[in-house]
Amino acid sequence: MNATSTSAQTQAELVQALNQAIPSTVGSCLLGSYLGYFMIALKTLRYLNAYFYLIKNFGNSLAFLHINWSISSSVVVTLTMEFIVQSIYAHRAYILGGRKLLIPAIIIILGLAGLGLGLTYEGLLITNNNLFVFPTIAVGHLLIGLRSSEEYLLQRDLLFPAVQMLRKLSVSILE
Repeated sequence: MNATSTSAQTQAELVQALNQAIPSTVGSCLLGSYLGYFMIALKTLRYLNAYFYLIKNFGNSLAFLHINWSISSSVVVTLTMEFIVQSIYAHRAYILGGRKLLIPAIIIILGLAGLGLGLTYEGLLITNNNLFVFPTIAVGHLLIGLRSSEEYLLQRDLLFPAVQMLRKLSVSILE
């Protein structure tokens, strides 16, 4: 019994020492490496797409009617990467906005709606396997409306204070 309690105490001390030894920027580095992975994957898919259309199907105009798997994959990777970036931005807006939940919640809801609609739209395009079979034009308009309303909210509530903060910083640097 005594050896077990000593072992548990030693493990607790080890965990505490590890928590103190690992800097808080490790999480940021991890997120940055994930986004870097998505960027490399996206670039690879674009190269495969260019190879399929420009080299393998050179001179074949009808090949543009067929959706290559690399186009579909690149759209999914882009949508996922956009949502991750928006989530990080919502977290920063939460911290810088005085820990108020309204603006970050709107950013997350619009990001989830854009991700869901984009994945649904991509699923319909994959199912039809044709670029000219669009489900409805309303889906595209809804996506554009969600993105523009999100940009308006971000610009209105976060950009103006950021500009004021940059002005204060530049004045303090010049003094």
